[in-house]
Amino acid sequence: MRIAIDSQPQQAAIYIDSKDFGIEGYTPATVKLPKGNYTVILEAPGFKPLTRQIVVTRSGPAPLFVLERASRPAVLDVRSVSNDSASGAQLFIDGAPSGTVPSRLELTAGQHLVEVKKAGFKDYRESANVAEGETRTMVIELSAEAKKGSILVTADVAGADVYVDGTRRDVAPALIGDLIEGEHTIEVRKDPLPPFKQVVRVEGNRQTKVEARIQAQVPQVGALRVISTTPGAEVVVDGEPAGPANAEIPNVRTGKHFVEVRAKGFQPQSAAQDVAPGETRLWQVDLQPLLEKSQNARLRLVTPVPDAEVFIDGASVGHAPVDRNDLAAGKHYVVVRARGYAEWKREVNLEAGSTTPLTADLSASGTIKVISNVAGADVFLDGVKVGVTPITLTMVASGDHYIEVKKQGYSEGAKLAFHLEGGQEKLLPADLVALRSGPQPAELVRVYRGMSSFSAVTVEPNKFTADIYGGFFPFGGLRLTVGAFRKGYLGVDAGVEGRTIGYVTEGLAHVKFQFFRGGPAALGADVAIGGGGGPGGRNDFVFEAGVMFTLLFGDLVRFTSHPYMQVYTDKLCADTSKPADCPPNGTFNPITDRASGFRLMLQGALEIAVAPVANIFFIFEGDPIGQRLLFTSKYSSALLSVDPQVYGRMGVTFKF
Repeated sequence: MRIAIDSQPQQAAIYIDSKDFGIEGYTPATVKLPKGNYTVILEAPGFKPLTRQIVVTRSGPAPLFVLERASRPAVLDVRSVSNDSASGAQLFIDGAPSGTVPSRLELTAGQHLVEVKKAGFKDYRESANVAEGETRTMVIELSAEAKKGSILVTADVAGADVYVDGTRRDVAPALIGDLIEGEHTIEVRKDPLPPFKQVVRVEGNRQTKVEARIQAQVPQVGALRVISTTPGAEVVVDGEPAGPANAEIPNVRTGKHFVEVRAKGFQPQSAAQDVAPGETRLWQVDLQPLLEKSQNARLRLVTPVPDAEVFIDGASVGHAPVDRNDLAAGKHYVVVRARGYAEWKREVNLEAGSTTPLTADLSASGTIKVISNVAGADVFLDGVKVGVTPITLTMVASGDHYIEVKKQGYSEGAKLAFHLEGGQEKLLPADLVALRSGPQPAELVRVYRGMSSFSAVTVEPNKFTADIYGGFFPFGGLRLTVGAFRKGYLGVDAGVEGRTIGYVTEGLAHVKFQFFRGGPAALGADVAIGGGGGPGGRNDFVFEAGVMFTLLFGDLVRFTSHPYMQVYTDKLCADTSKPADCPPNGTFNPITDRASGFRLMLQGALEIAVAPVANIFFIFEGDPIGQRLLFTSKYSSALLSVDPQVYGRMGVTFKF
């Protein structure tokens, strides 16, 4: 009876009575069973196995079995950031040791406490809430433990106050401990003397000494005066406005200073001036008027994003806002970058003597990396294909998105929804499940029914046939054939055969080649070689080679025309001392005591499939030209007095 079996979901493996018998197919499928009681077993990934008893009495509608989804564990994938700070760290889940980082753990759904510990780093703790079947990736970065050292501060004035990073800590001499490794500002004060100030680098587990010489500090200042006839001239010292020209600038620290003179409508002029203690440094300068039209252009750029860095023609010009009046007229390439935002780019054409304003509206963006257990799978971002796995996507706008991963031959693509913040990096793993496939029962029936042993069509690879036959000649035999190769029209099979005529039994090895199969016809060739023997020292050797032309009547009937050449040599005389026991003179070589010859055999074979796994066959063959003495009554009473030169046999083929 043909029983249709279906399930929800489909693609479930079907077993009948026991899994030991192998898979019958995948739902939906039709299974052919005799009447009776059976146990149907269905299995599908992610679902609980289902076992049901069915009674087969007649072909009927397909029973639909609903599989219950198996509870899926949550997966927590713990990894280290790219600097490997967490690699090899001890991992604890809910306080229990759970291996080292990186690690992929299966957990029950719900809230879990994740702890990561590593010598020389601060402990990491975070709660993770994972849902059933969810795969969550945690990328861990550990912070190194801060090392601490101390500073010993002495002063040349008793009772001076000691400040560290602006906080009073003690009076000199003082040992200031418990300071984090790095740079600290040490200040020693004692009114009315000027304070002593020094930046000191503290190293972990070490003491640093600072000697504050307050009393030895004597103010070293001078004065600066810029003389100019340029109207409205202003003086700028070290980038800070210092007043109008021609006026004395007092309390200027001794040493070199960068002095610039500016006036509206005039070209600015600057120079380095060296101020000596108690001296008034004089510098006379007259500015040159600006040309009527400047050859330079001006660019002003602003952006609402803080700390955005501006690049003009590939060179950084600082953080926005930017106001540059020294740019050459013409085309320039402007780029604005800020962490967590997509890069802003513009090409601008600046005009000489003109100001070009720009506002850079940066959009927040992040980075995602999509990985999968299947390399080369197609990746879609918000429905648009962006490449194949593994892939890293930068400058992805912040907000809600979804990633879909697909590949032919695998189950429905993994679809992952996620939210991306500006500057965020996300790792998105997507695992695909290969679709299982296998021959359906109907296909297996067709394959087995079409197999045969004596046609030009070779046996299916990894399957074999067994032939048992009887006839005249030979009286009986057993033949085994196994499929070795099949590609397109071409095929090869091979096997062995044993056959007997009573007083001589032969063993042969044979190989068959399929050259063509199309429509109702097939063409091939075969080769056989072997030999045997019998009582009285008799033996023979035979070599056969022929061509095969087969007519195919569907999968049920095969008729093959098989002419072949047979070369033989037979030792027929049991005792050469008794000529009466030997063939007539001239029929054998008196030196070798053998009868040898050549025959052209004409054979026809009819094979009928009586069941998918069994054929019956009929073979008729003969040599119209000459006899073979081996087949005469001189050597066996079961044979005729002369070789009939026409033979036939029939038998059964079993297919496995």
